[in-house]
Amino acid sequence: MIDIKTVDLTNKVFGHLTVVKLNYQDNRGSSWLCKCDCGNEIVLQKSRLIGLPKRKPDKSCGCERHTQKGNTIKYKRIYGIYKCMVNRCNNPKTDNYERYGGKGIRVCKEWENDFQPFLEWTLENGYAEKLTIDRINPLKDYSPSNCRWADYFIQEQNRSLNKNNKLKHKGVCTSGKTHFRAHITRDGVKKHLGSFETIEKAIQARKDAENYYNEFHKLQCNNYSN
Repeated sequence: MIDIKTVDLTNKVFGHLTVVKLNYQDNRGSSWLCKCDCGNEIVLQKSRLIGLPKRKPDKSCGCERHTQKGNTIKYKRIYGIYKCMVNRCNNPKTDNYERYGGKGIRVCKEWENDFQPFLEWTLENGYAEKLTIDRINPLKDYSPSNCRWADYFIQEQNRSLNKNNKLKHKGVCTSGKTHFRAHITRDGVKKHLGSFETIEKAIQARKDAENYYNEFHKLQCNNYSN
């Protein structure tokens, strides 16, 4: 018979673990689904959360004790980026796997199974909270020689051509049977540049927009650095 007097641990915090919900309960005890600060989820018995007379309670999913001397906790954002990078290249169940692993993009052997080299490279190569990881050549793997920390503007500039783009020109598509449209996306906002009678004019409009935003971005960066 289930012990209805069992204390609800939902949302309770134990070290780096936050209890998400009850996983299982019977007359022998209960287990709880917990989320670690590093992003991992783990199921633990209540006794492992609160501890026993001769056993200290668990304070993390194991990353604090066993993974990179606690760096997965200390550098939580970087570790989250690292895990997403590995998952989109290796895990077919990841939402955007088809754009990465599905196209043959991989994480280099140096990084794939070891967070520490990735962390060291990150801290030595311009990491900042406002930046995200970007592959310099979008057709090549994640590796120290092909990666950088870049803002969203640079990433948008570097985005590969959409596979559905039949015209083979970024930011240009057909408009009806006789016209062509040009657009550009900046800061997550798609900006329409107009409709044109020839593809050449649409391409030129796109290039003009790229030049404008490039100069604007350089000005912003110069003002920021000063």
